Amino acid sequence: MIDLLTVFWKEMLLHLWQVTLFLGVIFLLDRGLRKAPARVTHTLWQIGLIRILLPLPLVKAAASGSYRWSRPGDGAIEMTGIPGISVIAPVVDPTIALNGIDRGGSMISGAVITTVTLLWTAIVMIFLIRMIQDLRRSAAGPAERLTAFVNGDASRLAGICNGCGIDVSRVLLTGKRLMPGVSGILRPRIVIPRELVRSLGDDELTAVLLHEENHRQRMDPLRSLIARLGLALFHFYPLIYPLLRRLHATAEYACDEVALRRGINPVTYARAFTKTLRIGLLPGGMHYAAAGRDGSLLKKRFKRLFESRRYEMSYKSRVIIAFAVLVLVAGFLIPALSAAESEEVPPEAIKTVQPEYPKECLKAGYGGKLVLNVLVDEKGAVKEAKVTTIEMYTEDKKETGKDADEVVTELGKKFQKAALHAVYQWEFKPGTKDGKPVEMKVKIPVVFKME
Repeated sequence: MIDLLTVFWKEMLLHLWQVTLFLGVIFLLDRGLRKAPARVTHTLWQIGLIRILLPLPLVKAAASGSYRWSRPGDGAIEMTGIPGISVIAPVVDPTIALNGIDRGGSMISGAVITTVTLLWTAIVMIFLIRMIQDLRRSAAGPAERLTAFVNGDASRLAGICNGCGIDVSRVLLTGKRLMPGVSGILRPRIVIPRELVRSLGDDELTAVLLHEENHRQRMDPLRSLIARLGLALFHFYPLIYPLLRRLHATAEYACDEVALRRGINPVTYARAFTKTLRIGLLPGGMHYAAAGRDGSLLKKRFKRLFESRRYEMSYKSRVIIAFAVLVLVAGFLIPALSAAESEEVPPEAIKTVQPEYPKECLKAGYGGKLVLNVLVDEKGAVKEAKVTTIEMYTEDKKETGKDADEVVTELGKKFQKAALHAVYQWEFKPGTKDGKPVEMKVKIPVVFKME
């Protein structure tokens, strides 16, 4: 178990190193897209979150371990090298630069690794419990469907929804003092507090509804849930917090931009926000950045409202996006390819010699199944070979007694001698580790079968 935990944490650290390189590129691309629509930069950071949630080293280690467990004696599947990957590989995987250091070993005591794992598990559980509590707190609770009323607040809200093209069946009116938002993971619905309906004018309510409708169409509650799961698993990784804050901010910017494109006047939009804040409604429970609220976000949103033309898709933005796609695809592929190249590739037999069936064994009517443990040197020659297991069988004879045991033992020695004599004449394509030929052991089955 300690060895398994050691491998887990070493591969986890490797994963976070690769993620850090990846996020560094995203940060630079984000700087170049400051004047692009927020939906573009939001997608960029969403890809960063996906990269965190795809621990390629852990997947590779698990797959490699499963493969070797299910096929003992066989090596890993050989991967064809790709020019250039060997140069980048030491950056993506620093253990390669350290001459392929064994990630299975550890100088850290088992007690420390166990303590760290238990602490990490406990904190993950705390984050998950808080996430469930936030989900319940952000739920609409007792809410009214707008289609069930023909007058009052619900009727007015339904009329505004119809006027701006929002499906009234997707809007709920609640008596809770919560900020307007979207509730529901798989079937999200807009939740508007009754107090807000009574405090805002029709044009201001339209601005709020259009903003929340975009959140609903984008399935932002589901995205937020995924972000919170990432926070729970990688709470110890410092860069997860600014990443989630950036995701939250760009999601709000994107919804603001959609509302403005639908014809909402920036002054009306700003007034709707101001009145909503003055009412003193409580924030919902689900946030992208669970590390805390960004106090400057509202100021930035207000500023962007009156600079809407600045955030339009330009030729420069399109070029940067095309470059970003190439870089991000490479960011996913290079770790996988470099990991493949750093895998151990077992020796491959290129010349085999069939062992000669011992005459004594054939005459006695015995067959045999042997497994040889063969050490192949870096030049592909057999350096050492040993018989690890041997099984004797006979089809029509069954010897009994002490004399029979002595006969079987002598015949077994004949089988071993013949198998070893043959295997020492084999030639191999040497096994490699990190692309370099090395001595490596391989198990070879040998069967003496009577025709």
